[in-house]
Amino acid sequence: MPGSAKEPKAQLDRYSSLEDWSGYVLLVGLVLETAILFIFSDGKSRLQIALEAVAYIAVFGGVFGEIMFAARARGISEQLSNAAAQQVAEANARANEANQRTEELRARFAWRILNNQQFQILVSALTKMQPQLEGKLATWVYNSDEAANFHSQIDDAIGKAGFISRISAGQSGGKVPFYGTRVDSRSDFPELAAALCEALRSAGIDADFAPVDYPPYGHAPGHVMLGVSVKPPP
Repeated sequence: MPGSAKEPKAQLDRYSSLEDWSGYVLLVGLVLETAILFIFSDGKSRLQIALEAVAYIAVFGGVFGEIMFAARARGISEQLSNAAAQQVAEANARANEANQRTEELRARFAWRILNNQQFQILVSALTKMQPQLEGKLATWVYNSDEAANFHSQIDDAIGKAGFISRISAGQSGGKVPFYGTRVDSRSDFPELAAALCEALRSAGIDADFAPVDYPPYGHAPGHVMLGVSVKPPP
């Protein structure tokens, strides 16, 4: 329920206030008793009166000290509690920041993977394109371990979609011509190239549709070029 977390604090404040007022009432009672002692002292010796007065004063001082120091102790306790809560909040913020940074690093260095659902979506989309794209599809990969692994997954989907004839090439080392996954927009079959890019995106692959020269054969005239390179830098 909203506000329920504040109820114990409100009750503590209320009972602490009642405790203080009870102490003040006791002090008033002690003052009255001391006054009565001196006003109605007939039949009592001076020693008895003095001892009783000292006793009242001692009790008065004890109660007054208890009220005063208890209030100060509560104030210090609340300050320590607030400081501890702030430290916990700061620690949680640092932990969240560290977790976020860890996730960023994990995402940066994690390999691209097609899960089963993404794989099936890609196979379905490519199967619909197979009659028009057969014999025109070419793939390229920058031969890093991660890029080669991701290219292999896409190539498996291409094979399962029924493609028989396709060319493939790659580059080992040297300047990276582009980052991520890209379909060459300069294809001689621009509509098929755009449809291929959309098929990749439908499977959750962050594919670019842009011009690129794929070593060693440039933009491969007469083909729709699909390239898989290294992941983009952060």
